[in-house]
Amino acid sequence: PEVYIYLEDFKKLERFGEFLLEEANINLPELKQIAENMKAQERDILNRQRAYYIPDIKIQGQIDKILGEYDTINETSSDLDHPWSIAATASWPLFSGGNRGYELEKSRVQLRQISLQETNLRNQLTLQVQSNLETAAVSTREINLSRKGLISAQKNFEIIQAGYAEGRNSIADLIDAQNAKISAELGEAVAKYQFVLDFLKLERSIGRFHFLDTPEKKDAFLTRLQQYMSSTAENTN
Repeated sequence: PEVYIYLEDFKKLERFGEFLLEEANINLPELKQIAENMKAQERDILNRQRAYYIPDIKIQGQIDKILGEYDTINETSSDLDHPWSIAATASWPLFSGGNRGYELEKSRVQLRQISLQETNLRNQLTLQVQSNLETAAVSTREINLSRKGLISAQKNFEIIQAGYAEGRNSIADLIDAQNAKISAELGEAVAKYQFVLDFLKLERSIGRFHFLDTPEKKDAFLTRLQQYMSSTAENTN
């Protein structure tokens, strides 16, 4: 009910859509994946930039230990019992044929590609959220219209039924009125189920399903929604 009221009110629908877009930017897994890809690519660029002045350093150590000697006449002297060594080397490539510059520029191009993918995804996200929101809003109108149609069909059936009992209407009129009432009942049920499907598509577009959340997350979502709608209304006024 806390969300349904905004779908019924076209004046609040646009602000509600802005709130859903903010939620989508936080929750949508596709955006999170692109953000992680951008961080990895930025790190790769930094490493390739450092490769121009930071050497490759290698440290290697070795130690030998004689655990025991068998079938030997003379034992090994103690100073040879566990020889060890440590070596450290640093190297800079003097010439790489422009390979480092090529790899650096390649990484920068890949970062720009990821940035364009993010922009494209956000545009698609905005379009998808707005489209699904409008569809869900239309579904609420269909529920209201089907409910009104059912009320009219029920009243018409009652009138025809009373007229048939008094002899003013034929059995054909009664059957037609009954069929109209049944069709109206079916139409109202279909409208409700269609709204559920449209609302699930809307939730998928923002990266969360309300019925799967814990009670704490549900309360937090509704609190954020109410605060956003109230603050936006105050700013508008």
